[in-house]
Amino acid sequence: MTRFTTLLLLCSLFSLYLYHGVYGRAGVGPSMLGLRVSGNSILNKDGVKIRLLGVNRSGMEFMCVSGALADGPMDQNSINAMMTWNINSVRVPLNSNCWLGLNGNPSVSGANYVTAVKAYVDLLTTNGLAVILDLHWSAPGNQVANQQYPMPDQDHVPAFWASVSHQFKSYTNVIFDLFNEPYPFDNVWDSTPAWKCWRDGGDTACGLNYKAAGMQLLVDSVRQTGAKNIIVTNGIGKANSMAQWLTYRPTDPLSNMMAGSHLYNLAFYCPCNTIACWNQYLLPISQSFPVYLGEIGQTNCQSDFVTMVMDWADSKGVSYNAWTWNTWDCASGPALISSYDGTPTPFGTAVRNRLLSMPATLGSVSASASGPSTVAAATTGPAASAAASSSSTTGTAPINNGPCNSVSVSMTVGSSWQQDGKTMYSYSVTVTNTSPSPVTSLSLTLSGNVPTQYWNAIKNGDGTYGMPSGMTSIPPSQSFTWGFNIIGTATIRVSSCGGVNSAAASASATTGGRTTVAAAATATTTGGSCIGGQCSSSSSSSSTTSSPPNTRTCPLTVAQTVASTWQGGGSVNAVIKNTSNQSVTSLRFTFSAQPSSAWSVTKNSDGTYTFPSWMTSLA
Repeated sequence: MTRFTTLLLLCSLFSLYLYHGVYGRAGVGPSMLGLRVSGNSILNKDGVKIRLLGVNRSGMEFMCVSGALADGPMDQNSINAMMTWNINSVRVPLNSNCWLGLNGNPSVSGANYVTAVKAYVDLLTTNGLAVILDLHWSAPGNQVANQQYPMPDQDHVPAFWASVSHQFKSYTNVIFDLFNEPYPFDNVWDSTPAWKCWRDGGDTACGLNYKAAGMQLLVDSVRQTGAKNIIVTNGIGKANSMAQWLTYRPTDPLSNMMAGSHLYNLAFYCPCNTIACWNQYLLPISQSFPVYLGEIGQTNCQSDFVTMVMDWADSKGVSYNAWTWNTWDCASGPALISSYDGTPTPFGTAVRNRLLSMPATLGSVSASASGPSTVAAATTGPAASAAASSSSTTGTAPINNGPCNSVSVSMTVGSSWQQDGKTMYSYSVTVTNTSPSPVTSLSLTLSGNVPTQYWNAIKNGDGTYGMPSGMTSIPPSQSFTWGFNIIGTATIRVSSCGGVNSAAASASATTGGRTTVAAAATATTTGGSCIGGQCSSSSSSSSTTSSPPNTRTCPLTVAQTVASTWQGGGSVNAVIKNTSNQSVTSLRFTFSAQPSSAWSVTKNSDGTYTFPSWMTSLA
């Protein structure tokens, strides 16, 4: 049987990345319900392997101390912005004393705090996301929980987790991260007494002036409520040391536990910050348990370290949530965004681009060879439609005899999977303004079943969909992309003038030939069945084409699409498959225009690109 592995290249006129990993994604993939550990993997209720990939949303752990419940918006619009980054999970730090109503401001603690946390978890759950609840701040006795203590205290933390577990034990998308960053014995990176304290707790045994709750007590506190949720136990050394996690891990009677670690670029804070260290300490754990990097980040507004982390984690199937979805100064802390509309910082740009590169489901990264999608004409004009194949379906309608702007519509089937005995499809729709004036009103009408999930669009009261929050118009020659999951076929109709007239989207799938465009990618292989042969592809914003330019039998196929454009640039997706029964061990990517930046690949001295450092062949 023919074997293939897929690579995806994204160029931000033209930035370049590799598409790797084959795991479920929220918004464009399988359900985040029914999460459970199976061996070293996370599975959902349908038995589909899941990687947690997303962001942290800080605020609820510290704002309650000063009289508020959140740092910035935590509403549907803010979640819409998060989901434009293609996340499938959000880690939410909490404060144990605020939850229990102890030693704090009554107006933002106790029942009020619990209600606010539950409302946010409900909102994230409604959007199809996994939620990781993390105990971030706590304090023993009558002290105010206004910082991270070295270990959870026995005074309040077991009661906190018993209460949280009771509240969310029916939420099968919710995961319990028991304690953010343990650091007994003044943050010793690795010692047997520290690991014993971590598991068993104690006071003088932990070098503390209060009685610490060990991880075993916290696991027991969760399970005694009947909660079956996945549990995360982070290592010592502020969650950076995992040296003896396998030896001292607590016993979970349900075997539903993940190993947690945090990786930052600061050597004094996270000394295990090299690939060699991760291979030594994290990789052995990942052979038996899922490894979850609950926080990854970089403190200098740059992205070289976090890119290295993501490269390693993606190559090993390790989950991660980046710190943090807050508009802080990225020069003093790892802030992903500069605005809650999702505008990334330089550090955040690398994370966003990586998340956007992730595949939809298990299996082939490329689109299905055939799918049920159609792009149909609107009610005012002759209907025209076409079924989608592995390349895009596209269509353009001229301006009608009226005030309606001209728009083009492209639609692709991203993936399909079985869910509850039914076939689910993930669609991506790009609407481009082809007129000389801005489109300020846009209505997207979807026929067929109601989407189970949608992203990067708002739903209007009449059941239609509009431009995402924060977007007031589509400038000339610009576009936006939205997506949805649905059972069965889907038809999209677009009106760009308030429903008076509609743009008809006629389409046909492109299966061969060449199109002259600004970007062209060529992959050359010296392995496999065509020595020195070339497989190339060109793309425009409305079509995907693929064909080998010579008569040799080439082991590679290349397909390419323009994902989006903006003033002076654009994003190009290229899918390269090895369709032979041999591994390709030498590969070069040649672009007609040099990318402005590149990541997850190795740039050769001649200006070409090849496999990333961790990848030696294309199976």
